[in-house]
Amino acid sequence: MDHLIFLDNVYKIYGEGLGSEVRALNGVDLSIDRGEFVAIVGTSGSGKTTMMNILGCLDIPTYGDYVLNGELVSELEDTELSRIRNREIGFIFQGFNLIPELTAIENVELPILYSGIKGSRRELAMDALRRVGLEDRAKHRPSEMSGGQQQRVAIARALTTKPPIILADEPTGNLDSKNGEQVMEILRELHSEGSTVVLITHDGTIARMADRIIRLLDGKIVFDSKFDEGDPFSEEVLHVSASGI
Repeated sequence: MDHLIFLDNVYKIYGEGLGSEVRALNGVDLSIDRGEFVAIVGTSGSGKTTMMNILGCLDIPTYGDYVLNGELVSELEDTELSRIRNREIGFIFQGFNLIPELTAIENVELPILYSGIKGSRRELAMDALRRVGLEDRAKHRPSEMSGGQQQRVAIARALTTKPPIILADEPTGNLDSKNGEQVMEILRELHSEGSTVVLITHDGTIARMADRIIRLLDGKIVFDSKFDEGDPFSEEVLHVSASGI
């Protein structure tokens, strides 16, 4: 199989040796193939955000190996890690992370500025805003847009460099159901066009839109399978993740 992402016995330990260590990830083995749409689910404290930070090269494992597209991440220089974050991975966060003083199009232009991609930043940014249906909001600042619009700007920002991997951390967490559905539809479209999408969520309803479900509990993977609509076990995994039982 064409493994794009590969974690081998990965641990992330906070406070190691201080008598009160926390194992946010506790011996995780994981492979994600190119073109998959994966939902990583779990309740608060399960290790979801730590997992995303490592997958996005924002953090490194305490122990174990992370191989991204055939490269051992621990052996990469800071400049190469920055290039990966700018060109290979598109990040979508629950909190949008837009700069309040900048307009929508200026926010979307930022990754292009740092990536070194040639071409008109303004045209590339406008194309991305058009893709998410917000070309008419290009000159609006975040305070002048709804939460759903801000999240779509954040998605447009993630798309400007055409990254092969999209990491979405609770992308619908601050949205109502209608706006959440719009965001998920955009992610499904990106997946259908070949992007590898990794969705971090505690919401079983959102997770069922992915093709594969991975459930984390106390830093360990306790379920990893293709999601089967109507299958009692698949449904129970999502119910447990959403309810916290």
